[in-house]
Amino acid sequence: MLYCTGAVSLGLNTLFLWPVLARHVAPDLLGQLATHLTVVGLLSPAAAAGLHVYVQRHAAHPDPRVRHQAERVAEVSMRTVIGPAVGLALVLLPFWPTVGSAILAVLCAAAGLVVVGLMRGLDRARSFAVLTLSGQTVAPAAAALALARTGSVNTAMLAYAAVVVLPAVAVRRDAASPATRADRVATGRAATRRDDRSMLAQALRFSVPLLPHLVLILGLVQGVRVLVALTQGYSAAGYFQFAAMLGGFPITAVLILHGHWSTCALRCQDDEAFYRETLRYGQRLAWTSVALAAIAGVSALQLLPILLPSSYPVRPIALAVAALVPAVTLKCVGDLQTEMALRSGKGGSVSIGTGIGACVAVAVVPLAGGSLGLAAGGLAVSAGLSTRALVSVVHLRRDGIRIVLSTPLRASVAACVLVGVAVAIMV
Repeated sequence: MLYCTGAVSLGLNTLFLWPVLARHVAPDLLGQLATHLTVVGLLSPAAAAGLHVYVQRHAAHPDPRVRHQAERVAEVSMRTVIGPAVGLALVLLPFWPTVGSAILAVLCAAAGLVVVGLMRGLDRARSFAVLTLSGQTVAPAAAALALARTGSVNTAMLAYAAVVVLPAVAVRRDAASPATRADRVATGRAATRRDDRSMLAQALRFSVPLLPHLVLILGLVQGVRVLVALTQGYSAAGYFQFAAMLGGFPITAVLILHGHWSTCALRCQDDEAFYRETLRYGQRLAWTSVALAAIAGVSALQLLPILLPSSYPVRPIALAVAALVPAVTLKCVGDLQTEMALRSGKGGSVSIGTGIGACVAVAVVPLAGGSLGLAAGGLAVSAGLSTRALVSVVHLRRDGIRIVLSTPLRASVAACVLVGVAVAIMV
């Protein structure tokens, strides 16, 4: 249950943190904070994406030597990659406060992600829950409090950086196994340092094929918020934040379930068994996503008038949620194809589909923003994810890779689209 902390954090933010902030901060200032946090959420996983995936997968390996390697890679990455970069950001802070605070927040969040991946792989549920809550709820709450007190977004980002990195430093020692400490005593620090840097280089080389896909999918889902701020202003970005959080709740829940079930499927040694297991959990996951999307749609109709101040445009925000609803199942289908591509060693095939989908999303926001308003942001995410899934399926079939696209999966996508249409009609 502790691994569901991400969904719990998003629920707390949606129901309590941002509605309270909306009643004490002007919409344009709220939009500035939301945009800055979105940029951090976009760049920090991109900065640590490869290491995060490498550490998480290898820390879950049954071989203790592989787990030990993942622990050492996480430790060294904190010291040799992220640590000096944080120091550089602190040097820049007095001269360029906006740039320095943004870089510091990104790097501190990236350091937290590396430790989160290690705790998830080592099955340290309590440490994982602490890090997730601090990064997704406590740190934004600290930023919101600083913004309400000072009215400065730079101060808010500094508060966010401090809160997001301190728990990561505190629980990092939980990852240091007795074998790691014994190695340092037996072989000496110099030899250990050379081995650590060699393993870090191997980890970076291993993670390079994953980076394009991870960066592009983050840009597709998160970057739309930044585009709304650029095309419609910070006030619109503040309004769209609530739609993105209501629509993001089912996406986060599905992502957590997908991570759990895909880990079970990865244990299959035979490719045929892996395909059957992926198809089985994929169908279950798709219909779960439809149910969660329906809950998000009903919440948009019933909760938004209660949560938001009377001055906020409830109907455009609800329409944006309705446009976001199909994205839940579409992302689920695209992630299933990614699993098959990574199993076959063809991660680049999915990156092509994700890149085209990101281009479609970028084009939709300015083209449809004038007529659809906030709903253009939700439509951009859904259009980008549908393009990603379609292009990935075509490309994987051309490469001769088996895909997961059964009739129940197609039916679940159609059902999720109908849920979005129904919510839009009832708004």
